[in-house]
Amino acid sequence: MIRHLALILSLLIGCSAFAQSKVEVVSAYTDKDCYLVGERLCVRVDASIDGKPSASRVAYVEISDTLSMYAQCMVALRDGHGWAEIPLPTTMHSGCYQLSAYTRVSQRLGSDAICRSIIGVINADRLSRLDDITIIPSDSCQTSHALFRYKAGDTVCIPLPETDASGCCVSITKGGISANLSVCKPSVQPTTEGGMTAYCPEVEGHIVRARVASGTSAKVMTTRLSLIGKTALLYDGKRQPDGSYLYFTSGISGNQPVLVTAYDSLGRSIPMELASPYQSVLPKHLPKLMVYCQEKALRERAAIARQQASSDANAPDASLVHSIKLMSATPDYFYDLDEYTQMKDVREMLLEFIKGIRKEKQHGVSLLYTYNPETRSYAKMPALILLDGMPIYDADDLLNYDAHLIKYVQIYSGTFHFGSSSCCGVISFITRKGRLANYKLKDGEQLMSYAFPQDHPNPANGLASKYHTTTWYPMVKAKTLTITMPSAEGLYQMTVQGKDPTGHILRTAYAIKVVK
Repeated sequence: MIRHLALILSLLIGCSAFAQSKVEVVSAYTDKDCYLVGERLCVRVDASIDGKPSASRVAYVEISDTLSMYAQCMVALRDGHGWAEIPLPTTMHSGCYQLSAYTRVSQRLGSDAICRSIIGVINADRLSRLDDITIIPSDSCQTSHALFRYKAGDTVCIPLPETDASGCCVSITKGGISANLSVCKPSVQPTTEGGMTAYCPEVEGHIVRARVASGTSAKVMTTRLSLIGKTALLYDGKRQPDGSYLYFTSGISGNQPVLVTAYDSLGRSIPMELASPYQSVLPKHLPKLMVYCQEKALRERAAIARQQASSDANAPDASLVHSIKLMSATPDYFYDLDEYTQMKDVREMLLEFIKGIRKEKQHGVSLLYTYNPETRSYAKMPALILLDGMPIYDADDLLNYDAHLIKYVQIYSGTFHFGSSSCCGVISFITRKGRLANYKLKDGEQLMSYAFPQDHPNPANGLASKYHTTTWYPMVKAKTLTITMPSAEGLYQMTVQGKDPTGHILRTAYAIKVVK
């Protein structure tokens, strides 16, 4: 009996240890430790369970001090790996910041499961005595046991110092500024602002969360999220116990304009608000930032950082397009309208220019029907009307729209399913700017910008930067790295980060001197 009890006890202990090993572990690596405001922070995030890639498809990264969060991003994960760039706003003060990385799975496990590290940030234009930073002039900012010399512009093959690191991360940065960040590990003050109240892992795509605007008493019947200006993607909201709505999106990346709207039983729109997906984990204390820098290098980097911030602010909106993709279908009819087409409104356009569309009114709502040339008859169900990807449920809302703002009209026949609804045909109007130009939204509709997870599809290619980080390889699986030396001579630092087969974090840095 005692032997059986001992065996059962050992099995229970083994099961407990196995269960504890099946915990998601999140790791984050950055291209350097100390940044200037206006620069871009390159970060790689890994998520694994028992040494194998996690099923989580999205990771979250926050950069915070003890008072608020200054920068954040979502990273799309593939096989447990993903990377992104985060522009550091010019409003950040000089000092230490906490970088936190997590997934919805690790977020559920508590604050101890969140990966945290310390980075330094310098605002060279707003240095103040109130900043928790000490700048120490130094002629040599590289501290390393190895120093390699190469000629500028030469292509060399460098053996990686940690050959057992699986998918290591390599960055090469120009010398001149370094920071001592190994002071202390920050204690955290977890908050639940915008956090999920229910456990909902992201294993297929990204979950967008919204709630009815405060002060609204109307009863919600349906809610829908529309992607504007790129593709006809509509998502129905799934109501949660806390009254919020979840939209399970997939295959969307980058900063995109979206419209989230709720409707009551009479079809009237109700305003919705997007909820932050971030947990906002703020530290209670942060160490004092000790920076060793050359004054010339600091001035040069500050000038380049200002130029970077200015170019980011003036960059064109990459989400603006001039066509709407409708799944994998091709339009049956395609109209390209030029600026000289003399049509007053969309009503006249449909009457004079576009054929095969019939208007009917049902229960006070105007609907459009498409003509099917195969059956030689109009569809039995109304078509879905889209303006830059936004659904129009009452055709009268669009018939008075200025026709000169329309660039393309695409007409699709057949049966389509969007969310929980079906339609016979799609009539897609695309404006010249792709963002609902001069279209008057209803009271409950609001066009918003939403940052979906950043996605980098080429993990083997080095992402070169023309700024302080000259080379950024998020994942290098080979034991050697073939790179071209920078054209400017000077002292550079190469940092290799990763994990060994036992899961221990590896970090090795050594100096490279580039000469002519």
